Amino acid sequence: MIKVTGHRGAADLAPENTLAGFRKAISLGCHSVELDVQLTRDDNLAVIHNETIDHTTDGHGPVESLTMAELKRFDAGAGERIPELGEVLELFEPTDMSIQIELKGSGTAAPTVELVRKWGMESRVTFTSFFHRRVLEAGRLLPEATTGILIDCSPIEPLRMMEAAGADNLHVNHFRIESELVDVVHSAGKRIVAWGRIVEVDLIDRMIELGVDVIGSDRPDLVLERLAKRVSRSGPR
Repeated sequence: MIKVTGHRGAADLAPENTLAGFRKAISLGCHSVELDVQLTRDDNLAVIHNETIDHTTDGHGPVESLTMAELKRFDAGAGERIPELGEVLELFEPTDMSIQIELKGSGTAAPTVELVRKWGMESRVTFTSFFHRRVLEAGRLLPEATTGILIDCSPIEPLRMMEAAGADNLHVNHFRIESELVDVVHSAGKRIVAWGRIVEVDLIDRMIELGVDVIGSDRPDLVLERLAKRVSRSGPR
């Protein structure tokens, strides 16, 4: 069964990486959500994608130059504030959803692991990053968690890349996914996750046909709809 991840909550339906966006993902019935973490000046984990707050808030400046209290003064869209990772974990703790945490900023692996342990969510978290050493570090610190490497290329030796980072999943930009790559990853008992702007019906259907394990989307509602239609057409088994 293909799983659906709400990218940054449900980024096309609510302000990205906010509690409103994560609540939207919950209400839609997503299997998981994806979010990003950066360290603040006072060593808190802010849930925000970019290194600066300019793109998603009405403020300016690098995340690392501001305290968490200072970050919360800015509007992250529709009156939402930049959440701390602990707030997001608290929101999801009563649900059965999984959380994909992208380790965006340098030095985020250890404090993120510590917070996940505090909330007892070790088995519900997947740590990812384009910086594969961070994935390796998180996996060593928290072996109970799932890990995945993010790539935006057509890898020649995907399994060797995954092995080097101790990764369970390969997270690939949908443009780079072909049936051969899916087969190679599955042959090793690993999972392949599609990411990117997967918001059009034709593209969603292509990912389903390719047999990826997870589709991450800014419009998880559309992905859930397409999957439901597939089940409806195939009938009971």
